[in-house]
Parts: sequence; C-alpha cells; structure tokens
Amino acid sequence: MAGKNAEPKGKASEFKTIVFIAYFFTWVSGLIVFIMSNKDKNNRFHALQAIFLGIAITILSFIPFLGILAFFIWIYAIYIGYMGAKGKKILIPVLGEYAEKYSA
Repeated sequence: MAGKNAEPKGKASEFKTIVFIAYFFTWVSGLIVFIMSNKDKNNRFHALQAIFLGIAITILSFIPFLGILAFFIWIYAIYIGYMGAKGKKILIPVLGEYAEKYSA
C-alpha cells in the first residue's frame, strides 16, 4: 500500500526528471528538452536556463585558470536542476531573466 507521502507516478515525476537532466548535461540536454517540451513553460524555462549556463561553462572552460570556475558553475547547475525537480524555480542572475522571457 502506498502511503500519503508516496511520489505520484506518471507525468509529474517524468517532468521532474526532465528538469534535472536538462541541467546535468548543460546545453546539450537543455537543447533536447527545449525542443521536446513545446507546451510546458516550466520545462522550457529550465531548458533555456541550462542552455545559457552551458554556453557560459563552455566559454569559461577554454580560458586558462577559469576552468575550475566552470566546474563550480556546473555543480551550481546540478543544484538548480535538483531544486527545479523539487518544484522550486531558481532564477540565475541575468540568465534567468532571459530564460523566463524566451520560454513563453
């Protein structure tokens, strides 16, 4: 028997997983989620935010001595994905505003 706190199966848990995956592989998975989530504004927002973060991480990784900063930004992206999977919306400064604007 399922308890009161049991996680509902189906689309709700699938969307949570999609949000987390969008951040884990940054711009690649963000692009896939963005293309596949044509109606869900929340998924599109997280996908765009992951794409923007992924581009920033890629650029920083090519600059000497800033590669370690890129790693920490990736860890931050995973945290945002985890919080997004829990249903919380975290706006990354500057990038989050653009993601919200273009996810509509």
